[in-house]
Amino acid sequence: AIILLISLFNRFSSDIFNCCGCEITGKEYLVASHILPWGKSNAEQKVDPNNGLLLCPNHDFLFDSLLDRKS
Repeated sequence: AIILLISLFNRFSSDIFNCCGCEITGKEYLVASHILPWGKSNAEQKVDPNNGLLLCPNHDFLFDSLLDRKS
């Protein structure tokens, strides 16, 4: 799971608006997701740009489901 997270994170860039999990593009179709969940983050982590991924709604749901199972 950690390798998957690193792989997804390496594809994230604020200059490239496409899903980290597939080829869906366009800001209107993407969700900004936190890697470390908002509720478990301190104030600094909540605004850290390195704590985020751009995902389509389907991959956002799968990513959140994966994190829920690990916690």
